[in-house]
Amino acid sequence: EEPPKEEEFHEEEPPKEEAEHEADTDSPDLVILFPENGQHFEKSRIAFEGKTEPGASVFAGNYEADVDEEGNWRIVLILQKGGNTATFTAVDEAGNESSAQVKAYYDPPKEEELGGHDFTVHQKFGECAEIPPYDKWWGTGEPGTKIWIGSEYGSGSTTIGESGEWSLKVTFPESPCNKTIQVVLETDRGDRKVFEFYRICEEEGNK
Repeated sequence: EEPPKEEEFHEEEPPKEEAEHEADTDSPDLVILFPENGQHFEKSRIAFEGKTEPGASVFAGNYEADVDEEGNWRIVLILQKGGNTATFTAVDEAGNESSAQVKAYYDPPKEEELGGHDFTVHQKFGECAEIPPYDKWWGTGEPGTKIWIGSEYGSGSTTIGESGEWSLKVTFPESPCNKTIQVVLETDRGDRKVFEFYRICEEEGNK
């Protein structure tokens, strides 16, 4: 028998031909079940949900959604104020892709728009008899905003996260007994507010 010619040798690749014959070239199904297109929300943190081909992965930009064995997917995204177009891409095990879009609107409550950039603050107690004495503040604001709360008797700071909500506990271990002190809140966006805090002591001089 004559040895196979070189070109014939390269053509004889049954595994590759078989793989090409059985290759999956169909784009995976990708359906967005929630939210509805054009839906409005008063909160910025929304869970997007849908359905895709079992075994496929779903992405929103660089973020990957959670997909179960049946192809149900879910991912939480943060909406910006106004209209948001979310684009999702499904990639199956063969590398085929398909995409889908949905538009959602974030309409923040009016109270969040105080100060012109969505910053609000609330004081929880105003007084405390615990040792050490403390108070808590919370509110909403632009993600990334730095907040400082304090007095000469104690202070604390925090940065608003992606949810747009923040909270901060501040202790005042050296605050005088049965007296009101002033506590100042400031942000790196120019907000400033003064609060009062009263430390309750059963006996004068306790700390």
